[in-house]
Amino acid sequence: MELVFQENQMEYLEQTLFETVTQEETTEIIVPDSFPDVNRVVDSFGTVILREKEVSPGCVNLSGGVKAGVLFVPEGSAQPQLLEAYLPFTVRKEHDAIHQDARVQCVCRIKEIDARMLNSRKVLLRASLSCRVVVYDKRQAVLYDAEQENSDLCLKRATVPMTVAVETGEKTFTINDELDLPDGTPAVDRVLKALYRVEVTDKKMIGNKAVFKGDLHIHTLYLGMDDSCNVYEGVLPFSQYVELGQELDEHEVALDMVFTGAEIEPDGQLECHRLLVALNLLVQCTVTSTQQLTYIEDAYALTQSLEPQWQTERITAQLDAEEFADTLQAPLSVSAKSVLDAWCYAADVMQQRNGERTALQYGVCCNVLYYDENGDLQGKIVRVNKTVDMALSSAAYCRPVTQITGALTTRSGGDAEVKCPVVTKAMCFAQQEFRGICGGAMQPLAPEPERPSVILRLVGQDESLWSVAKSYHTTVDNILQANDLTAEQRVGEQMLLIPM
Repeated sequence: MELVFQENQMEYLEQTLFETVTQEETTEIIVPDSFPDVNRVVDSFGTVILREKEVSPGCVNLSGGVKAGVLFVPEGSAQPQLLEAYLPFTVRKEHDAIHQDARVQCVCRIKEIDARMLNSRKVLLRASLSCRVVVYDKRQAVLYDAEQENSDLCLKRATVPMTVAVETGEKTFTINDELDLPDGTPAVDRVLKALYRVEVTDKKMIGNKAVFKGDLHIHTLYLGMDDSCNVYEGVLPFSQYVELGQELDEHEVALDMVFTGAEIEPDGQLECHRLLVALNLLVQCTVTSTQQLTYIEDAYALTQSLEPQWQTERITAQLDAEEFADTLQAPLSVSAKSVLDAWCYAADVMQQRNGERTALQYGVCCNVLYYDENGDLQGKIVRVNKTVDMALSSAAYCRPVTQITGALTTRSGGDAEVKCPVVTKAMCFAQQEFRGICGGAMQPLAPEPERPSVILRLVGQDESLWSVAKSYHTTVDNILQANDLTAEQRVGEQMLLIPM
């Protein structure tokens, strides 16, 4: 007799590619004729703007640019001047896992940026970029269970929790708003530098919508009408949602955001205390679900012999995530009368495996503006790294990312330093294999005229009641009842009555 089981399908998304592409972009900036000669370069900065994400069979192409600036102190003046530049970039990633219908997410950011003077009329700008490309593909796992209970069939079911991605989505949105400077601050002559940090404060799934809100932190350095250099960090709250293709109430959602446009300018008033902000962002969301997978890991019949058919499923699932929150301290190693401004860029996380453990090295690169003991504006780049150790099974792998999570703080004087709060999140994955019964054939057992009704047997220390019951074509419940046992009791190294 053929044994037919019911198919239970689980659809999910498998991460078929997770790779970071690093590259360096450089450009030479010619000082405009209307500008004075360069005495020294003191700072450089930039924001990555993603213009296009194109997917085709076998590859993904990203294009955009770094909207950058260089601050220099001119000859015969103490006030910094701004040179603006745009460094275009293209990233091409080829991989067999990429096809036309694949779901591709990307995050491009600056790891380091610096500039140096080539001569009084020319400056070299260099930006080191990191582009993370993640590809998801649809998968379907098929598990089997009995369509209906059969009194002659004993089934051993196993249930395991599996955390997998089930949906992705994306949306572009715009923030057009105004930033009012606090009372008592100098009026704006011109903006020298503007940088942005997105902080998501709340996110959840409601129906088929990924709903989130947060704050956009806008960090500006501007030259006042009184020729003073001033730092101001404003906050613009936002609230948005991404509509997805299915109802996923109460599921977990993760977000990645990239800028697709960024503009900031004074409002044009003679006594300007307001900045006009126009920002375009692309939000990419990934929804995960923890599902209970049940499959038949063993089976036998009481009055017949069973020849099972087996099927193996392999699913890459997310394990527990580790988070390391820290405040990295970067000493300037200079005597600074005062620190004017600082901004940090997160480095890529490096991994080193050692058996069942792995070491993660994360860090930041900080561009710092300060006044020296003579009151002259200077610039310095400092780097700081830290290594943490975490347990990681040899069968698992880790995908860590570092994010800057708060405002920088500085300390001036002979021991000047910058403090940068960061969180490194290590997402761990492993491929899980399930070997289950998907069907089979049952044949009548040969008659046993001398078969006893009960036997006495020593159960080995590592034997299970299931294996004993299977050997004698009885049930676990019969053995428990015959020996006045409960399912929770250990039975190794005991003499037990086995009803036949």
